Amino acid sequence: MKSTYFLAVEEAEMSGGKRKNACIMIKGASRMRTSGFRIRLIKAAALAAAVIGLTALSTSNLAAQGAPGQSHEAYSENFENGPGGWLANRYEALPIIDGVAYCYSPWYLDSHHAPPGAGYLHMLMYLYTSDTYVGADRKAHLQGNRFIEQNKSADLTNARLSVRLRGDVDLQGSGLVLLVQGKTPKTMANFVLSGQPLRVERDWTQQTIVLSPDPKQWTCLGARWDKVSDYGCDDIATVLKDVNFDIMFVLFPLNVVPSHPELVKDMHRMRPGQDYPGYPSYEVEQKFLPRGVIMFDSVRIDYPDEAAQANPDGDATLRALATSPGKLSPGFSSPRKLYTVFVSQACEKITVTAAAGDPRAAIQINGARIADGRESAPIPVSVGRNLVDVDVTSTDGKTKENYRIRVMRPYPTPNWVRVKEDNPWVPRDSSGELAFNNRMWLFGGYTPGLVSDVWSSADGLDWTKNGEIPCAAGINVPVNFVFGGKMWVSGNDGSFYSSADGARWDLVLAETPWKNAAGSGVIFAGKMWVIARNKGNAPGNSIWSSSDGVHWTLETAFTPFSKRQLFSDFVVHQDRMYAVGGAIQGYHPFRAYNDVWSSADGRSWTKVTDQAPWPPRIWNTARVYKNRIWMMGGFRAEPTWNNFNDVWYSLDGAHWSELATEDIWSPRHEYSLYVFNDKLWMVGGNAWPLQNDVWYLEIKGLTFLSQPVIEEVAGNDYTYRAKADFNASGEKISYRLAEAPRWLSIDSQTGLVRASPVEPGDFKVVVEASDQAGEIARQAYTLHIDKE
Repeated sequence: MKSTYFLAVEEAEMSGGKRKNACIMIKGASRMRTSGFRIRLIKAAALAAAVIGLTALSTSNLAAQGAPGQSHEAYSENFENGPGGWLANRYEALPIIDGVAYCYSPWYLDSHHAPPGAGYLHMLMYLYTSDTYVGADRKAHLQGNRFIEQNKSADLTNARLSVRLRGDVDLQGSGLVLLVQGKTPKTMANFVLSGQPLRVERDWTQQTIVLSPDPKQWTCLGARWDKVSDYGCDDIATVLKDVNFDIMFVLFPLNVVPSHPELVKDMHRMRPGQDYPGYPSYEVEQKFLPRGVIMFDSVRIDYPDEAAQANPDGDATLRALATSPGKLSPGFSSPRKLYTVFVSQACEKITVTAAAGDPRAAIQINGARIADGRESAPIPVSVGRNLVDVDVTSTDGKTKENYRIRVMRPYPTPNWVRVKEDNPWVPRDSSGELAFNNRMWLFGGYTPGLVSDVWSSADGLDWTKNGEIPCAAGINVPVNFVFGGKMWVSGNDGSFYSSADGARWDLVLAETPWKNAAGSGVIFAGKMWVIARNKGNAPGNSIWSSSDGVHWTLETAFTPFSKRQLFSDFVVHQDRMYAVGGAIQGYHPFRAYNDVWSSADGRSWTKVTDQAPWPPRIWNTARVYKNRIWMMGGFRAEPTWNNFNDVWYSLDGAHWSELATEDIWSPRHEYSLYVFNDKLWMVGGNAWPLQNDVWYLEIKGLTFLSQPVIEEVAGNDYTYRAKADFNASGEKISYRLAEAPRWLSIDSQTGLVRASPVEPGDFKVVVEASDQAGEIARQAYTLHIDKE
């Protein structure tokens, strides 16, 4: 049974009481950041053992403990049942999340091979290949090591090592390479396979390297000045014949420069972390070091004699098959001939890597010959179903096998697009945000610690620092407006500022009537409006208005809905003000709401709905976009402690729909949300840790939200419920078939397409959606009716 792993996230106390200590299970994670965090891996009901660095092991402490294994059957690890003996970045256990091994920065900075050795390296993950030279104090690290438990041979001469990996990493000129380490009669020798670096791409890739004894493929690491008695060089052929210590994935070489100039002269005679600060504080020039995350889905080693001895001339099977991007479903098994791969809507091409059971067999992919274990040329992928045929012909030409991959690419629907992952401003939450003078503006926030800096961007990609708001208390979940040709922003001490250019800020009020009582503001009926808890946090919600930002009128001291902080949940829609949800700040008991209220004058409020379908939350945001109210993200402490990344919209505040998209930002709270250049922008926020990424969602009008059902078997009932939305008028949408086979029909009101197809074939279908205002959208797809 698959083990469950957790990340325990420990953080310092946060201003405003929002910092948490939590143990959270992470699934499908694409990125981890460790800035400002201590991260521990916990296996359910037991702490994983801390990983001790291995290259610090001196040969003087080595003692022979056993003999290498003798099995030449392929070694394979897919991490579905834990790390399998793979160990991580020196002081941490190897995180396994949904069957994927995660290696995330900051990585251990290994200086044992500094000049006069070959250089510095980052250790990512490693596997002991023998217990022969593992000291007694390291024996615990062999637990679960399937390489040793299955008695695999440590003779890796000409072995083929295949990995499936992806990553999001800035390599800073280094390369991801394999390191082999073995004790020879001369020394403890370390070599990296510098001639065959592995590519690190954001999509999954299957790659194979060959551990050839060719010296030109390898770099001997040697040792720094004080380690020459521990590490040295020998013949690579000797090492590969008996890799009796470990194999390791490393980043090499590194450009290491201490951040203290006086250390540079003798840096190679000094040890990071001992003679000057190194891991984990990394007081070296971080701008030169790699950072990010690299993920491994599988590692396989095929021994060279396996195919030669076990495969007859008539073998036409595959021993490995993979695509990039995408992952075979179900997982590859040689007897299985049909697979499916799901790719993203943005994917326009894939590559296929196939390795035959007999490396001498001929492999063709869609008719094009490829070398065994090598990646194919890019294969174009259109929306819908794409068929990729992998044909294998045995050495004697008498046996042929066909493997087929169905590559499924979604049809266009609204989707979030990541513009940029790291921006020049420090990651933050609780900032102010406005769209003004054809730019998005970002004000202050929690970094941690409150700041008052001002940034702006015309495209979400390039950001400019415009100065500071002169508020010593900082900016924290401010009330902010665009009004009268100026931007208006409140400080954390209740002060109020305005600016016409974002560079010069004038103090308008030293203290607003609502002070800093968690307010939210809108522009309505030619005035600025604020909804906030009463002065002194008395029960109720006060409503204030102003036509100049200086003089404020209390419209009502109490509203009919329960006391709460609305933060950014106050919007104007169709000539009414709406209060959407809200919460009372605090964790236990947790009090949040999912009711919706509206008002035409700010004094009289009408309940729109008692209970919207989205879970109650705090620190979320509402905006109006495409004539709909939008609500998304946020946090709750009970019944579960979690951030959200769901997205909801409503025409009237009463009836809500959830927008599911293929790609989306990570769950978070207190982000900045803009409506700008006809797009909805998500910026920063707290996803544990704080973020400084930028995303947008663009909806161009009436559009289809549903994915068509594109396959059926002749004789079966075919059904597909088409759904379109976001017409400007908001009127009811009707449907018709603009093009379809004669046996297909559609319900004009519900969009239900149905039939009982009797003939196999490929048929073009065009579904049309329209409203009485004349807005039209079409969805064209190919329906594949297969034989029974």
